[in-house]
Formats: sequence, structure tokens, C-alpha cells
Amino acid sequence: MKKSFKLFLAAAFFVTEFFVIAIPLMTVSARADGAIQAITHAGFGGGTDVTTRMMLLRARRVLKQDMQLVNKKGGGGAVSMDYMMSLPADGQHTLTWTTGHAVSMALGKTKVKISDMQPLARGTDDPQLFVVNCKSDIKDAKKFISVQKSKSLKYGTTHVGGIDDVSAIAFTKKGGLKDPTIVAYKGVAPIKTNLVKGDIDVGVLNLGEALTEIVLDKSSVVGADEWGKQMEEMLKEMTAQLKALGYTK
Repeated sequence: MKKSFKLFLAAAFFVTEFFVIAIPLMTVSARADGAIQAITHAGFGGGTDVTTRMMLLRARRVLKQDMQLVNKKGGGGAVSMDYMMSLPADGQHTLTWTTGHAVSMALGKTKVKISDMQPLARGTDDPQLFVVNCKSDIKDAKKFISVQKSKSLKYGTTHVGGIDDVSAIAFTKKGGLKDPTIVAYKGVAPIKTNLVKGDIDVGVLNLGEALTEIVLDKSSVVGADEWGKQMEEMLKEMTAQLKALGYTK
């Protein structure tokens, strides 16, 4: 089988996804005349979108209640959080919260606070992966690092100022490597397409997004390392990282 991508070991972050609800309610209830909204900031096929859809499959059966996926893209999660807070705290909605939302909060893109949300359950600990094309000269993790000591690589990410480019920039800075050239796309699909075409050198994907290529032996991972375990810890750490990387003062 012809290979397209390669996976190597390096260092990035975990994307931890929580299902949360606007307080003061701590349980999910539903009005008889409407479905529970499952709010997400992700586009179709993204890791958060897949996680939320998997939750909906089981939750509908258990709760015996209609649940609908609501995509609110923009601001690295800020739009989805603002939308959640515009709704009454009646238990009629959930939000899939990720480290991307933590970035937006740390950057001040939203006024939503951790105290405005009540965690319900942890969905996934999904690692950020650095993925390269199998046709690349990069054959292993050592080569991946050594190449970036002399030149900048193009990293394909979703959005700007989100967990993807923070992962890439933090990795290269901590490794004493050349700063990455960030190429932002509107979703996961164009990242993989342009990686295969050779328009970018590295794709920043999480496991759920790269799984198809991995199973088909078309992908290679160059990065996975734990980020944070709790929402408060993630936000605190993300704020410190953004300051250290020059995103905030």
C-alpha cells in the first residue's frame, strides 16, 4: 500500500475535552418541547466534532431525549462559549470545552469565566500530533528536530492563536529550533489535503482527526505529550505559556 503520511515521536499537548453546562445547573434536564443542544466550536470532521457526535449517540439512548449538534465556529471557541452564555441556565444545553477554549479565555477573546461553567464529564484526552508526508526527507524524530535547527517548516493548523499553533511554537521554542511558519486553515480536511500535496511540511492534528490515515498506514506521528488534567489547571498553564511565547503581556 502506498504511504502518504509518516508519524514520529516528538512533543506537543493533550487536547482535553470536557462536556460542560452553564451554572447553576449541574444536571442535564430537558423541556418537553425541545431538544438538548450540544454546542461545539468545531467544523465537521474535527476531533471535537467527532467526540461530541459520539457522546450524542449514547446520550440520546440513556436520556431518552432528542439532542441536536449546534456548531458555533469562530474565535477559537469564543463564539461557542458566548452563545452558551446567551442561553438560559436551564439544563437544555451542553458545551464541549477544550484547551482551544482555554487559549481564547487566556487571550481575552471572551468574558466567560471557568466559574460560569459546570463540568459534567471528561470526554477525551486527545494528543496533538505532528504529522508529515511520507515522501518527505524527514524519516524519523531526530531528523524532524535537526531539520528545524537550520530552517523553518510550514505547519498547517486550524485557526490562528489556537492550541495548534501554540503547540507548534512552544515545541520549536523549547527545542531551540527555528520558529515555525504557521499556515492556518478553516478545518482539518484542507490540512491533510495540503500535506499530501506538499504545500505544507507538518500537519498539526489530534488522534481522532488523523486516525483514518494511521489505520491505512498512510500517516506518521511526530508528537504527543500531556498538557493538563483539569480545566483550571489548563487555563492557568495556557495563560503562562501564551505570556512566555509573546502572545500576551
